[in-house]
This record gives sequence, C-alpha cells and structure tokens, in this order.
Amino acid sequence: MKQTFERYRLEEQLFESKNSIVYRATSTDEGKHVVLKVVNNSYPTPTQIARFRYDYGLMHKLDSPYIPKVDALVKEENRWAIVMEDIGAVGSFDIVLKDKPDLSLFLDIAIQSAEG
Repeated sequence: MKQTFERYRLEEQLFESKNSIVYRATSTDEGKHVVLKVVNNSYPTPTQIARFRYDYGLMHKLDSPYIPKVDALVKEENRWAIVMEDIGAVGSFDIVLKDKPDLSLFLDIAIQSAEG
C-alpha cells in the first residue's frame, strides 16, 4: 500500500511487515531527514493503534547512541506514524549478516528495552 503524508516526502521504503512499513523521508517543513514507521493498515483497529502508541512510548524512553531518537507520533486522517531521526543506520538483520554483533552492545540495548 502506498502511503503519503502531507508533511513528509517519502523517499525510500526500508522495510515492510504485516503491521508496519518503514520509510526514509524528508520533512517538507524543515528539510530534515527522518525515518517514518507507519501502520500498515488504512483503517487500523483500536488494538493496532494502542500497540503503535505503546511502541512509540517504549522507543521514546530508550537512550542509546545506536537507537534513533523518536521525534513524534503523528496522525493524518486515519494514518499513524512514528517519526524518528535518520541516523543513516542499517537494519539489525543486516548487521547480523555482515558483522558479528558486539555482545555488550546487544545486552545494553536489550536491558534498556526490558526496563522500558
């Protein structure tokens, strides 16, 4: 499903799952590069919205230089998106395939996620 957002120009789809699509985008207001995680449903259920809001809250609490900072939770009409800074990172799956991940980094991120 092709998504559009008034305040963001979608440039590249980075990932798609059953529940969400992740795009690299640019803010049309500021020209700032961002990443948008968008609900992959034109009419999300209350449960999907609640989970998305939970994800936003959890991501907002994480503090690591390896995890993008969350800027905002936006809603346009019935479309929801989490706006994150674009740190130019690759996905964790790509890291696992290319490099052996540092155990202390993995544990640091896992602990922060669990403490959420």
